[in-house]
Amino acid sequence: MWLGMRITREDVLTVSDVAALLDLKPYTVKEYARRGILPGRKLGRTWRFLRPELEEAIRQLPRAEEEARERHRRELRSRL
Repeated sequence: MWLGMRITREDVLTVSDVAALLDLKPYTVKEYARRGILPGRKLGRTWRFLRPELEEAIRQLPRAEEEARERHRRELRSRL
């Protein structure tokens, strides 16, 4: 996705880095990565995250949450 973009060491984040940035527990960061909520890559037994991908995913979260709420509302209405 970030082909052609220069990625520096500062752009590669660990679970601890992401946990500190998002004020989450490391377990939660790993769980979100496993579920695809946060974009990450597993390298051996460790997770790595690219800052640009993480920033984009965070920008998309409010929209994704609203879309999920709207789907839930439609589902509830269809049951009535």
